[in-house]
Amino acid sequence: MEPFVYRTIHLYGGRVRLLDEQLTLLERAAAELFGVRYRPDRAAAAERLLAAARRERYPAGVSGFVRIEVTASGEERLRPCGTSLYAGYALRSLRPEAVTLRYARLFAYDRPFAGEGCGERPFAGAPGSGCSFAGAPREDRPFAEEPGRDCRLGEAPRYDCLFAEAPTSASEAEDALARAVARRLGADEAVRCDAAGVCRGLGDAPLFAVRDGVLYGDRSGAARFSAEAEPLWRAAAAERIRTVDRPLLREEMGRFDELFAVDHRGITALARCDGHPYMAIVAERLAKALEAAARERR
Repeated sequence: MEPFVYRTIHLYGGRVRLLDEQLTLLERAAAELFGVRYRPDRAAAAERLLAAARRERYPAGVSGFVRIEVTASGEERLRPCGTSLYAGYALRSLRPEAVTLRYARLFAYDRPFAGEGCGERPFAGAPGSGCSFAGAPREDRPFAEEPGRDCRLGEAPRYDCLFAEAPTSASEAEDALARAVARRLGADEAVRCDAAGVCRGLGDAPLFAVRDGVLYGDRSGAARFSAEAEPLWRAAAAERIRTVDRPLLREEMGRFDELFAVDHRGITALARCDGHPYMAIVAERLAKALEAAARERR
């Protein structure tokens, strides 16, 4: 199968959302990985996407999704990805449970985090899997609001996804394998981490966290390849939510109040990660603000 890069596009109300941002990301990834020049006309691309939705008979009252794939030879392919239960961006009602998996090397994972002295709240894996772990206590170390304090990012090599963090056919296969490992451990999804314990994302979606009303996220990670990350930061500013741009660490999962990802569908708030429970209060506010901003752009 020929390798490709891709973006999944959100369509609602006869319009294509964040098209220029999505195509710019595709153009950059195709050039960097394949050396191909992909420069579609925006208006023509929008019409192709809407035509694909019409062929699939997408209902008018809800959001629909179409994926653009650009192959190593420069061919553009459109793949319908179904419709949503919602009209526009939303806080999805599905709240999965996740585990953190460290990508020590390609397709090699260790078990979910259990730091020194982590004897609290043991979490059992799937029955018969033989897997279990204990979650990290909330206050075993001082919480570091700013990067560089307690993050210890230089102790191990950073995780490098195959060729790039941009969504590709290779990263899609990697994510599917990580999800299979997570399900063996009794969870629904995998939060991928690098060798230094930095959380890279939920699949190809950037991860955000909330503690004491402050929003934390890493603009240098998966957010660089997300069209929805910057609108989320702007939504936080509109809601007057204080933000901190810094990496999220695997050992901190038990110290956050909320943990969620943003992508073309909206916001997916995790119910648990590594056995730690989360709320979705700020996530719900941000989902509403994200949708309000999208409708104002029309």
